[in-house]
Amino acid sequence: MDLHGSVKVRGEFSLLCLVHNVKKIVKRVLEGTVSLSGKYDQLIEEAVPGYGEEQLTLVGAAV
Repeated sequence: MDLHGSVKVRGEFSLLCLVHNVKKIVKRVLEGTVSLSGKYDQLIEEAVPGYGEEQLTLVGAAV
């Protein structure tokens, strides 16, 4: 059994799980289901320009 390969597979799986969960969080924040107000406002505004505005247009999003 190749331990190095199994370690890499576990690492890749963990990375995929992380990305999946981050995508779910971002989706809910953009839908307005979850609010990250308070100390994160400045970070969110830098990462997603227009976050606090009424209408946010996403590239490739269906309107």
